[in-house]
Amino acid sequence: MTTKVGAWSVNTWRTRYALKYKGIPFTTTWLELCDVEREMIAAGAPPSGKWADGRPKYTVPTIYDSLTKEYITDCHEIARYLDKTYPDKPLLFPHNTSGLQHVFTDTMFQKVAFAFFPAILEHGFKIFNERTQVYFRETREKIFGKTLEEIWGDEAAVKKAKADGKEGLMWVDAMVKENGDNALFLLGDSPVDADFAIASVFQWIKKGYPAMWEELKGLNGGRWARFMEAMHQYEDEN
Repeated sequence: MTTKVGAWSVNTWRTRYALKYKGIPFTTTWLELCDVEREMIAAGAPPSGKWADGRPKYTVPTIYDSLTKEYITDCHEIARYLDKTYPDKPLLFPHNTSGLQHVFTDTMFQKVAFAFFPAILEHGFKIFNERTQVYFRETREKIFGKTLEEIWGDEAAVKKAKADGKEGLMWVDAMVKENGDNALFLLGDSPVDADFAIASVFQWIKKGYPAMWEELKGLNGGRWARFMEAMHQYEDEN
């Protein structure tokens, strides 16, 4: 998704990490958020689900595999597809952990990404290009039932969001420490899809609200700074 700071979306970063980790070359088609539905339909890509009113929902990431001539959408389904289709590459779900990682990742998003959202919103909105700002405001204000300014202007809610998000990171830290106090990854010495999901949330924060990242990277004994440094080799913004 096009922004003033390059790749920013949590979900697209998760798939970018997965492709880079598996060593699968890829190119990016950059889209404004407001153009995603039109371009997915034009390409013949499938919807990822349905909106509340029953309309098909088109989202990114969506990948097209030129070898199999298939479109795959939804980052979890993309990761499963990559492991199934390219099992000779490093696995995102080793030891049949797809279901377990799915549960962890959904919980992590609730405890961290969704929790931080009110605190990130104002700063993240500013990195959108103008057309996407208009689209985001129109669509999200209908969903939220209030203006964006009412959300980010609620100081108590923003303060609570920061506290809740940090509490969520404490939970993630505790999960990783099951592998030892110095562990960086959930399932051992190599990252898996759930680790890339964590890293994608930090990319979202780093680019959307750099000051917040400076505050968070020292938490949990500096774990997150070390974690993102280890993830740097899997970053690709081509």
